Amino acid sequence: MPAASAQRCLEASIIARCGLFLTFFAVLANAAAGQTTAPPADLPTHATTLEASLLPARIHSAQALIVLRPNDAAAHIAYSAALLEANAGDYAQAEARLATRLDPASAPAFAQLATTLLCNSIGIQFGSGFHRDAAIEAGRTAVQLEPKNPTYLAALAQLYNVSPRGEPYGEGAQYADAIREFGKLKAIDPKTASRYDGELLASMLLNHQVDKVFRDLPSYPPSPAREAVAIAALSAFRSVAEARERAKLISDPKQRDATLRTAATLTMRLGLYPQSADLLEDTLQGPEDALVKQQVQLLRYLQHTRDEPPTPLDPRSPVYLLLQATASGDLAEHASQIYSRHASSNDAEWQEQNQERARSLDFIQVAARQYQLPVNVIQEVVLSNATITATGDDLHGYLVTLATVGVPRQTFVVSRDDGRYRIVGDANGTAEAGDYALYLFASERLTEAQALLDWHHTLLSSPASKDPLGGNLFLRLWPSPAAEADPNTIAVAALALTLAHPGSQASLTPALAVYTKSPDNLALTQLLAAAYLARNEPAAAKPLLDKLLAKYPDSLSALVLMGQYFALTHDYVAWSRLLAAALSRHPGDPDLLRQSALQAECANDFPQARKILAQLIAAAPTPGDRNNYAWLSLFDPPPTITAEAQVDATSLDDAKLAVEQTHHAFFGTLHTLACLYAGQDHLAESRLTLFEAMAAGRLAQPNPAIWFGFASIYQQLGATDAAIAAYQRIPHPEGTPLDPTDVWVLAQARLTALHAH
Repeated sequence: MPAASAQRCLEASIIARCGLFLTFFAVLANAAAGQTTAPPADLPTHATTLEASLLPARIHSAQALIVLRPNDAAAHIAYSAALLEANAGDYAQAEARLATRLDPASAPAFAQLATTLLCNSIGIQFGSGFHRDAAIEAGRTAVQLEPKNPTYLAALAQLYNVSPRGEPYGEGAQYADAIREFGKLKAIDPKTASRYDGELLASMLLNHQVDKVFRDLPSYPPSPAREAVAIAALSAFRSVAEARERAKLISDPKQRDATLRTAATLTMRLGLYPQSADLLEDTLQGPEDALVKQQVQLLRYLQHTRDEPPTPLDPRSPVYLLLQATASGDLAEHASQIYSRHASSNDAEWQEQNQERARSLDFIQVAARQYQLPVNVIQEVVLSNATITATGDDLHGYLVTLATVGVPRQTFVVSRDDGRYRIVGDANGTAEAGDYALYLFASERLTEAQALLDWHHTLLSSPASKDPLGGNLFLRLWPSPAAEADPNTIAVAALALTLAHPGSQASLTPALAVYTKSPDNLALTQLLAAAYLARNEPAAAKPLLDKLLAKYPDSLSALVLMGQYFALTHDYVAWSRLLAAALSRHPGDPDLLRQSALQAECANDFPQARKILAQLIAAAPTPGDRNNYAWLSLFDPPPTITAEAQVDATSLDDAKLAVEQTHHAFFGTLHTLACLYAGQDHLAESRLTLFEAMAAGRLAQPNPAIWFGFASIYQQLGATDAAIAAYQRIPHPEGTPLDPTDVWVLAQARLTALHAH
């Protein structure tokens, strides 16, 4: 069983709601069927029949009905439901909203709207970006319109028991409201209400209505859910011994273990970790219960007490705030307090970095799925075990180290910035460190700038290379920590770091000043050439590139930079001649062949690019070569209205092999395979591989590449309007020149064809 689904199953015996929020209309059917399993928390609950012919037929039928009756709310409800099953969450929501406007008195319209609001933009139930409060409001409206409809009442009650982060019975769940709605349900339909007795009791327990729970328990008919609440209540408010005695009355060992684990989950929700550990320990049967042993171990040493948080005057404060904001799920709201704006070259880059942070997976939720524990437990584990230490001073900046359970040890650079301490870099922030060092240089804080560069020097390594211009350019310009570096040398080394970000626009003035005095410095020559190319100034780069190639005609680094020059000037013939000459001296060199494939791509000669890549694959296949060969099948022949029939079997096989060789852990190979699956009309596989790619890329929300994959699925299903909307979400990529194989290129071709049709 996937790790994520097991935690849901622990609570499912109480919740009994597999697929409940898929649609409000499914509540009674699911409860009556006694379903007690749920899908993984990181996958949507719909589109399980994506490849079946029924979904395209449903989409087409709903579209046809809308054409005949454009003002009929029922037609838009049907289309919304079909779109949600296809994971077109945003568009499904738009159709549901339209239905509520067309018929403000339609309870089904508001119920469907609530259903869509519980899913994020790509239909992941409770996924990052879902709208819980708006869903509750829509659900309330459905109940107001049909106050005696038990389906709507039960669904609304259960929704109140979900936290703002989408966790059943999680922090922020509104138990009192759930109890009120369950009470209404009991008043109008006692028989239906009895199906939710376990959830009502759990809501009462978590709302600390302990006396009422003990008083009312005997009046409820026997059920696993009732017993779980009873055992949890006894363990929490009387004694674990009494709870164990009650558990012994359950004759079936498997049922007893399941009930104890559910009871333990409830006591965790109450923050009673020792009691939870005791209950879980009673379910251990053997070595196969390794996960439960881990859970017990975590709970045994978990305490509510934690160190006092550092004050804003403490350089550790932004790292603590980062940990706290991540744990509470509101990192995006605090980004400006945590990260320095000056670690970005401009406002647009700063905004994009914050958007990337918002799109990233929440490590707390990832850990909760891994250990199959409630989020509140993981929060306590992470925060109560956090150790944050700082070394340094305001003059040199600070190195702040974070160590805690479940998170790799991390070191951050912290600086006093605009009146408070902020994070300006970490081990992965090469471009950010360069931008901030340039800011310090401009602010005449040279000591701190040098300290930042010295620290970054310790993080980087430069593998041995036969290329005389190879290796890390920053390390060649900042070879070792210096006692007191020349100011311009600081700016030059910082500039080298900024080149890690496409389109860097840092000032070249200090580097030019040094170059004037040292024109034979090839590292500086290479830096200026790369910087001019990044600024789309090929004419300024050309004499520098000529100097590099004159000295080292076979340097791959120089050939790559000259290739960028030819791409900017669109001189593909000269580029081809340059590479042909190099290959004549080094026949079959794989790096030169890859550059030749790139030249063919830039010239839009995709058959030639695939021919070269096929040659590489035949000689010594790498995952990257297989992946590129497969991806280019979407461009050869030129992209048209659909990817269907463009994907040959060989390309699909190579895409699969690339995924296997990268152990299903690399975003790029998984994304390629997902898009090729869509081209073959294997839509279920495409959808699941897209979610796998998001997990590999630690994405909580889609990036442009993921949007392209889903747009392809929508298009194949016939949901043209949703496909167009998704393709339009793919922005023009950064960087010059435009990568001719970027998803934006494919999206524009598809949009042109779709609009033409």
